[in-house]
Amino acid sequence: RRVAAKYRFEEIGAEPCYLLHYSRFSAKLLEELNPRVVIFSGQNIDHSEYAADEITPIQSYFRTPGFPTFCICGSFQLLAKTYGASIGPIGNKTVSGEGRIDPIIPATARSETGFCSIELGRKPGTAFHRASARMEVFQHHFWEVKSLPDGFQTIATSPVTKIQAIQHETKPLIGVQFHPEDYEEDRSDGRILIEQVFTWSNQYEESNPIRN
Repeated sequence: RRVAAKYRFEEIGAEPCYLLHYSRFSAKLLEELNPRVVIFSGQNIDHSEYAADEITPIQSYFRTPGFPTFCICGSFQLLAKTYGASIGPIGNKTVSGEGRIDPIIPATARSETGFCSIELGRKPGTAFHRASARMEVFQHHFWEVKSLPDGFQTIATSPVTKIQAIQHETKPLIGVQFHPEDYEEDRSDGRILIEQVFTWSNQYEESNPIRN
């Protein structure tokens, strides 16, 4: 999945995409790479499994991002937590249903899985303001952001998870709960949203041609 996402980001962004393990992350390395966009991925383990010294450099970067930054799923939750929001499980299932056994999502947990609809706020000036009002994107989570983090606005929602996507009011930060990189040929709304992230990053670069 990581390699497939890499190729998709390269195709859409028309630039090389470098995969980097989170333990190697540093602001200094980013300065050397000078990326067009920094993309943080999701994760397959609980937030509590990460050591504080492994996460601190990423959270420090989130507070003072030097580049347009796009966070997906688990990193979206970490971004929200960094800015004071609470995160936690969506809740328990009220009705047991049949379905495939998921090694990540507990059988008793309420979740969003598979392709689901989201509603876009499309506020002028936000990254997704040119998207359709409703889009279908791939979901795979049973945790959610419970409250809007300081300095952010909600730019997408769903019936299950009210905070599906956020964007900072002044800093180049966007986070989404869903997985736009996991689109299919006949369900390609995720690709459209990634395209708009790259458009947003270009606009940021044009307005900030010289970074300190």
